[in-house]
Amino acid sequence: MKSKKFKYDGRSRPTTDLYKENFDRIFCKKIKKNEVLTKDNIKIIRPGKGLHSKYFEKILGKRSNQNLNEGTPFKNRYLKIKKL
Repeated sequence: MKSKKFKYDGRSRPTTDLYKENFDRIFCKKIKKNEVLTKDNIKIIRPGKGLHSKYFEKILGKRSNQNLNEGTPFKNRYLKIKKL
């Protein structure tokens, strides 16, 4: 059995390709203030620094509290309701 080679990415721990697959994040298209979030204006991209993809279904139907540009990593603070 062949062992996996680790790559060092400059952080405190080595990474593998399997480890990187867990970095799905939510990004948005152009969203206006008070616009309802739908599958058309938010999407999941890998890798990224936004809200984790496990919250994708939970934020559908919620409203944005500010204008967002296309490609902005989506964060919890952009929702009118702060708790998911």
